[in-house]
Amino acid sequence: MDFVEGLVIWMRQPLNALLVCVIFLALVWVVLKTNRLRRRALSFRILDSCRTHRWHYSEYLDKPTYCNSCLQLCLSGSSCGSCGVCVCSLYDCLGQANRLQQCKPLTVPSREQTPHFWVKGNLPLSSLCYKCMSPCGNVPKLCDFRCVWCAKTAHDSCISNCPNGNDDSCSLGPFRSLVLPPNCVQVALEGWRGQRRLVIKTITPPAVNEWKPLVVMANLQSGGKDGEKVLSTFRKLLNPVQVIDLSETSPEAGLDICRLLPSHSSHVLVCGGDGTVGWVLEAIGKSKLPVPPRVGILPLGTGNDLARVLGWGKGYVDEDIADYLTDLEHAQLSMLDRWKVTVEHRRYLGLEEKSKGGGDE
Repeated sequence: MDFVEGLVIWMRQPLNALLVCVIFLALVWVVLKTNRLRRRALSFRILDSCRTHRWHYSEYLDKPTYCNSCLQLCLSGSSCGSCGVCVCSLYDCLGQANRLQQCKPLTVPSREQTPHFWVKGNLPLSSLCYKCMSPCGNVPKLCDFRCVWCAKTAHDSCISNCPNGNDDSCSLGPFRSLVLPPNCVQVALEGWRGQRRLVIKTITPPAVNEWKPLVVMANLQSGGKDGEKVLSTFRKLLNPVQVIDLSETSPEAGLDICRLLPSHSSHVLVCGGDGTVGWVLEAIGKSKLPVPPRVGILPLGTGNDLARVLGWGKGYVDEDIADYLTDLEHAQLSMLDRWKVTVEHRRYLGLEEKSKGGGDE
């Protein structure tokens, strides 16, 4: 009791109580900071595509589009930038699509091959069924299917005649050597109650020849609205976890995919101007990865001096993104030197040195 009474008397002093509060707050800050750094070092935070889509609203659609919820023809509406599901703006179709239709999966249950993931309707023009090789998607209604991974198309009847609609494994399309297959990704929930996040725990390299996964980092502030369009296109061609929006995630966090593959070479495609390229190169230099990634550029800025010098073009003008991926796969490696310039302002006897001259000679 003497100790408790003495402690109470000691705490009555304002300075002593303030000291205890400061120490308590410092301990809380250290614990939170340590836990945050630990989670960041061991995991890569991602968006759960099973619960939400990445919607992009269009006031006018440039081709006949049918709503995946109400099945009606829509003149305006929203489309998902990852899986291509479309909804109209007249009814509560967007909420229904979020509840009932899964987006492009980031991961699938552990298996040797990746299955097809079919999305119904709104097929590209001149589509052919990969089963019967006859035209599909040419009926004016929501019909037939398209795989969001390999872009193969098929009739409703051809899909229904296959067990579970997946009689063979998905090839992941022409850029399989750059894609992170969903069957090779393991995710988990981490964090405290109320702040739990979905993170990538491990990545298992697939059995693909010359596999070098691609990480796309785009700056939405570059190139007007081209950045958002480029991100959506890459999410459709690759695994969405490979596409990093630098307005939401820092380059250091985006490089966690490379850290999870310490013995594999990878590609990083920077979509932006010279400032964005320098930002990403600085992050790569600080990360000290065992195998530094190879960096390509899709110029979206106004200057794009480095992109022009390295042969990536003067700027993006609505070209086919698939052409950039082909160029990236066959690009030659060029080594660059990076240095830091320190500018020092010197004074003599405590006085600034006056500039000399002023006219041209």
